[in-house]
Amino acid sequence: MVKRAEFYIENNKVEVFHSLWKQFVHLNGKRVSEKFGLLQSEHYFKLNGSNYDLRLAPNFIKPVAKTLKVHKNSVPVNLENSIVRSSRTLLVLVIAVGIWLGFMIGINLYSAIWG
Repeated sequence: MVKRAEFYIENNKVEVFHSLWKQFVHLNGKRVSEKFGLLQSEHYFKLNGSNYDLRLAPNFIKPVAKTLKVHKNSVPVNLENSIVRSSRTLLVLVIAVGIWLGFMIGINLYSAIWG
């Protein structure tokens, strides 16, 4: 899992992690949300009687960055001291798997046609 974002809400640490197919939200080290999603997903959790929803989406203007939006009871929250990271490791992994898969398909096609 790669940490995508980290910020604090009312002295509570919120972390967003991303694996190959899922996103996870941890509140003070405990998992509070888990969603399947490649590009974007919404996470919902409760904290001190308030409902929070968190949206992490790709930024197509700056492909290296991600857009993080947090709402408290449907009202946008301005985050300070937040760290949002993009996953270059995931991009490199997808490219490497694509090249490997293309190579394997090419070898099989070559052997099927001319072998």
